[in-house]
Amino acid sequence: MIRIFILALLIFLFTGCQNCILCPSSKTEGEKAKISVGKEETAKKTETKVVPEKKQKSFSLAQSQEAQRKSKGSKKNKKVSKQEEELEYKKYQGERINQLRYELKKTPLFEKWYYSLANERVKQIYYCDNLLLVECESKKLFAFDGKTGIIQWMYLLPESLDNRPEVLKDRIYILAMTKLYTLDKNTGSLLMQKELNFVPSSALCVSDKYIYMGAWDNFIYALEKEDGSVAWRYRIDGVVQGQPALNDGILVFPGTDQRIYAINAESGYSLNEWGKESRFETRGANVAGVHVENNPPSLYFGSMDYNFYSLNRVNGDLRWKFESGGEIRYKPYQTGKTIYFASEMIEKKSIFYGLDMQTGEVQTSVENGILFFFVGQFHDFIVRNDKKVVSVSRKNQQQSLYNLEDFDFFISNPKENNMGFMATKDAFIFAIEEK
Repeated sequence: MIRIFILALLIFLFTGCQNCILCPSSKTEGEKAKISVGKEETAKKTETKVVPEKKQKSFSLAQSQEAQRKSKGSKKNKKVSKQEEELEYKKYQGERINQLRYELKKTPLFEKWYYSLANERVKQIYYCDNLLLVECESKKLFAFDGKTGIIQWMYLLPESLDNRPEVLKDRIYILAMTKLYTLDKNTGSLLMQKELNFVPSSALCVSDKYIYMGAWDNFIYALEKEDGSVAWRYRIDGVVQGQPALNDGILVFPGTDQRIYAINAESGYSLNEWGKESRFETRGANVAGVHVENNPPSLYFGSMDYNFYSLNRVNGDLRWKFESGGEIRYKPYQTGKTIYFASEMIEKKSIFYGLDMQTGEVQTSVENGILFFFVGQFHDFIVRNDKKVVSVSRKNQQQSLYNLEDFDFFISNPKENNMGFMATKDAFIFAIEEK
């Protein structure tokens, strides 16, 4: 018995107590796994209690309150910034006006009136029958009284204008994309809107009965003034891009098919007086509008063949031709007995000619001239491509140069003496005269 006890003690000392059933640490592998899983579950439960749900709600509420405080602060800042913007604009307006007036003081031009359209950008200006029309990038069309500078009305355009509006009596006719609009000249209210089934290619010509315009489908159309319906159309071999002209029942228009046409304005039929095909041949495309005169009955136009022509309006015979040396793309201007036009040469060079209307002889020429500005009291004013303005004395043709590069737009009616308009892209508008 004693020997057995001593043997058991030796075995115990040699192997340790890992497998002893009497020791608490001698658990089975299954029991150890159960204990391990239990500890992990206990740890997970402990982890989920690290951020209590109440604290999360209170943190979210704090964020919301902070956002509201920032929002209120930003609204106050917006109010302040708007006031600051108004003050900044007034400051800018004053400085800009002084700058523009300083430029005018260096010229023989004087300010008749001025207007500033706040928060607008000018796209183009037009002058029609004592109305200065200012088209803005916001698609607003402002109408100013040309003599006083008072805004008469404002019309919101659906699209940008394609060409110069035309005025006849108490109506304004406007083309925008493929729509024709008629506005009341005095109020700007819409009188008629017509969706066209063709795409216009030229500016309008308006008579007491019809509205004439060219189209990209090679026709020139005559539309009824009242409803815009097609009265008749006339087909050519090219496109009518230049503005048609109407005089004494004859409709004259240019074609890119190297011809000038004259047809009956009432019926759209050819004129026997102009020959069987009722046209005059040139050597290049004709895209410039035609100018018509009564005394003597004649018409004037330039061509892409570098020539400027004068024809007999009654029978289409050539009166004289002037070789300009460049392409002529725009309608000529008449002042007194002088006809002006721009001849465009290579490398953006141009010459602005003034010819005697009877003989075609050169009266004056302005290098880099591109636009007739206005008829002053003693001079004719021409704009160059660098936005400098040249004055040409009507007495001796002497020229003077003035810098008006801060202005972007120049317009007038050559038939009205001593009235011109200038505007900047940031909507500062001036009416000027020569003294």
